[in-house]
Amino acid sequence: MAVVYFRVKGPEGREVSIRENFILHSSLDWKLSQLFRSVGLKKEGEKMRMNWNALPGLTGKGHVIQVPGTKDPSKMFNQMEKLYPKEMKKYSAGNF
Repeated sequence: MAVVYFRVKGPEGREVSIRENFILHSSLDWKLSQLFRSVGLKKEGEKMRMNWNALPGLTGKGHVIQVPGTKDPSKMFNQMEKLYPKEMKKYSAGNF
């Protein structure tokens, strides 16, 4: 299992930390792929290469939701629902 901490900036400029567990199993390749695509370390259809040393400091976009706690439903916790693929800039000759 890999534990990843996300630093998320909210709309008010407040920064929070979200912990996500990534299980290293072939049935959960989609979640690992989503992580590496969101920071630009993997392209669509490319074979999975997990370069964990390159992750710290990279940025990406995701959707955060609040879920109730299992032991105490009155407590709410932040969770990464989805990580969006990083849009690669396309360059064409003559355009700046």
